[in-house]
Parts: sequence; C-alpha cells; structure tokens
Amino acid sequence: MPVDDKALCCVATRNYCSRLAVAYCGVLEFNDIPLFVLVVDIEPAEKEAAAEALRRCLPARARDWIHVVGLEDVYPGAVESMRFYYDAFELCTAGKAGLHDWMYRTTLVEKWLYIDSDVLCFGSLDPVLDCLAEPFGILLTPHRCTDGNGDVDDLLFLAAGCFNSGVVGVRRTAESGRFTRWYRKTLAHLSLNDVELEPASRFTRDAVLFGDQRWLDLVPGYFEGVFVGRRRGFNLGHWNIGGDHLRRVKGALYAGDERVILLHLSGWSPDDPSRFCRHSEHDFTGDAAWTEIYTAYCDQLEALNGRFPSDYRYANYPDGTPVPKPHRRAYLRYLLDGGPTLGSPFAMKHRFEPMASAAAKLIWDRRFTLSNGAR
Repeated sequence: MPVDDKALCCVATRNYCSRLAVAYCGVLEFNDIPLFVLVVDIEPAEKEAAAEALRRCLPARARDWIHVVGLEDVYPGAVESMRFYYDAFELCTAGKAGLHDWMYRTTLVEKWLYIDSDVLCFGSLDPVLDCLAEPFGILLTPHRCTDGNGDVDDLLFLAAGCFNSGVVGVRRTAESGRFTRWYRKTLAHLSLNDVELEPASRFTRDAVLFGDQRWLDLVPGYFEGVFVGRRRGFNLGHWNIGGDHLRRVKGALYAGDERVILLHLSGWSPDDPSRFCRHSEHDFTGDAAWTEIYTAYCDQLEALNGRFPSDYRYANYPDGTPVPKPHRRAYLRYLLDGGPTLGSPFAMKHRFEPMASAAAKLIWDRRFTLSNGAR
C-alpha cells in the first residue's frame, strides 16, 4: 500500500458503488493512492463483503488499498435516526462531513482529497494536493471564479453555495481538525436539501439549505488556512465550463486552454450523449473528446452491471411505500425540539403521518444547541 501521506475519500450508497469503482479506477491510471469509502446504507457485518465487491473491480496492484467505512463508524449512535430523517442525497452529504472527521480522528493520513463518486480523473492529483502546503489545511473549489450572466447566475450560486462540495481537500493541522469537528457536528442534523421546495415547505426561514454546500460558504470566515482552488480544472462541471468544449492534447484533457484533472459529471445521464449534465444546455454534439469519455464511461458502467445492489435500502417503509420528505422532516423537528429518539422510526409510519401534517404548517426557527453527534 502507498505510504500514509495522502489518500482519497468518497461517499456512496450501494447502488452508486459501480460509479465509485469506475471513478477510482480512473484515479489509479495516474495515481497510486488508497481509497477510504463510506457506504451509507450497509450494516456493520456487510463492510467486508462491500470491500471485496469493490476490490474485484480494481487492478490487482490496488486491491489492498481500499477501506470501507460504515455510517456507524462516523456517526455512532445516530444511524437509525439519520437514515430516517435524511433521504439518500442528504445522508450522503452528511456522510462527507462525518468521513472527513473520521479521517482526522482515526487515521494517520497527512492529506486527503474527497471526491464525489461521479468525478472522473484525467491526471495526477499532485497539483490539487500540493495546494495543501503550509499554511493551508483546507482546500475548497468554487463553482465560479468570474461573474456569470448577471443576476440569474449569481442567485443560482447564492442558493447552491459558493463552493462545490464534490472536491474538498484536508491537510492534518490543528485548525483543520477544528473544521472537521464543526462540519460533522453541523451536518449531523442540518444537511438538508431545500432548494427545490416552496418557501412554506423549507425547514427554516433563515436560509435555503442545500446539503453540505451552503455550510462551506462559512468556512473561509470561520477557519484559518483555507485555500480556494481557483483553477477550474480541479473540479470542472456544468457550472464552470461555460461555452468551452473538451479536447485532447497529447493525451491530456483540456477545456479551452485549461488542463482538466477532475471532470465532475454531476447530473450526468446515459440517455443524452450530447450533454454531460441534465442541468446544462451546453451541447457537446461533435465534440470528439466528450464522445470518447461518454462512450468509455457507459461501457465501464455496463461492465459492472449487476455487481452491486440497484436500490437505496432506506427509501421505503417496510410495507414498500416511499418515506415522504414531510415524514422525514417531522422526525427531525421532533428530535431538535427535544423529543427522545424512537427505536425504529421506519416501523412507525402511523406516528409520522399526523406529525407531518402538523409540521407542514410550521417553519422551524427555534434556537437550539447541537450535541456532539446526532441523536
């Protein structure tokens, strides 16, 4: 295994492990680096089986470099509650914060880089990790480093957050440890996705929350040693590619004149080969570099079809009906208002239906003190 000076981190649900495996294989083409992955919907007894399933997707040299972490490792005592009051997206974004803190508390790794499972690597990660040199202990990647199309774009990024949480780096310092503790403590309860909800349905009147990203806006003010990675090639996505096309130069990937190290396929759909994101109108028809990437990505995912479960384990009640977001929010409000934890909230559908009806009339705006972990 590579020495413990650097590592890669990722969070996924079981049904996204195929994308995770493809992402890590891409990283391994250019880097010898171990992976610590939090799979949020496996039980403790399933960790080794999950690790083995991922190992079978990797080149032989890297099969001992993967470490699977469970939700109970990063949020002990809170697993049942968090799986109920968060949906899959929210639980994964909370998991990012928990994994960063777990890395700080339980490993000896000096630097680690978190990437989402839909990020593809096209070069050495050294230029990214080198940003975490003294005096910097936290690396954030902004959505944009220039103004966009006026008010519309600015309002979009005010809602989604200034920084993209799909690429975040940490170097072990006292200050970065303070950051990971704060991040985990906050996201234990407030990793909520309210962007697409009507104002009356949002959790709080004070802010529009979007998983972990809005919280990252506070980091440069709260903590010393924050490096803002302004090179868009550190985290190229639909938010910063603009009108540029992708191209290959001597094997390297470029967007315009800028070298791309990490390509973030947030919102990617296999059904539309002309776009790398359903959120973008940018048409890549005729773009040879994108066609190559799209085709290879589809082929790699198809080759792993059937190796991992295809569903999210905590989407439904035991009777098979989906858990509505109002039920999830009602339980979170109940806990933050001081209610005792319920042993198995998934078995209490009858209790959450009236709670959700009452909670729908309220916007939670009380002051509260977060505990060191979720309830």
